[in-house]
Amino acid sequence: MKISNVLEFHKQLYIRRTYYNIVEAQKSCWRLEQITRKWWLYLLLFAILFFVPPYSSAAGFIMDEKSSEVVAEVLTQSLKPYRPFTPFLHIIVILFVAAVLVYGDRFGRFFTAFVGINYLIIAFLQNVAITEKYGLGIITVNLIWFPLISLLWLHDVKVGKTDYTFHMQPLWKYWVVPLAVLAFWSPDKPWDFNPIYLLTSDAPLAFCLITPVYLSIFYLLYPKVNLPALRVTSFIGAILGIFNIVIGFMIWGSEGLYHGFIHVPLLTLSLCCFILSIKE
Repeated sequence: MKISNVLEFHKQLYIRRTYYNIVEAQKSCWRLEQITRKWWLYLLLFAILFFVPPYSSAAGFIMDEKSSEVVAEVLTQSLKPYRPFTPFLHIIVILFVAAVLVYGDRFGRFFTAFVGINYLIIAFLQNVAITEKYGLGIITVNLIWFPLISLLWLHDVKVGKTDYTFHMQPLWKYWVVPLAVLAFWSPDKPWDFNPIYLLTSDAPLAFCLITPVYLSIFYLLYPKVNLPALRVTSFIGAILGIFNIVIGFMIWGSEGLYHGFIHVPLLTLSLCCFILSIKE
């Protein structure tokens, strides 16, 4: 067989494989697009909150009023071992955001992969902890929600539905930026807006605090974003935003007010992005 024939054969084989991969990617995007428009998906995601209770090694799955105590204990303890690394993590997030703003779509898939990996890390670091009262505690529902969000964004690395080409926007559209900065800042001490918290807060490892940063970027890119991933992310963000603001009202005094206040960016951006993504 001539070398030219061999090369032509491999060329045609490569073209067919590439075409097949493109078709399969389009099919998977279409399926996700259809599924994430179904009302029952969001009912299911919401129902998981009530039917998948937190777990503790001391008491197993907890269905009664102590479930909120387990969640509070886990969230209080889970990120403490990682706080020495938070300045480094903040710098990484800032560099990735800066890179995608400067290089746009050339850096887009790297940023999408970073978002997906970040949510996967958050799923296991923020929602699993050793507590003094309950032993090993796990916020089980978040171990379903957050990996799902992660998979959707990692899927976008393959299909590339998000176009990171930024364009000038009307000035009013940048209302999302202060909310993103506030969430990323998120001082650990209530109402203490020391600039040092821009490098030391829990934001890079906390879903409620890092999600407004990502949603603000996807809001400015809308409608050229992965809509299924945006829908699920913002829907779950809205649920957690509402719950945390309600919890803030239930906590007496300034601390409770601050707890609700610091979750306003999550609720506001999540509701906005979910409504936009469903309309498209």
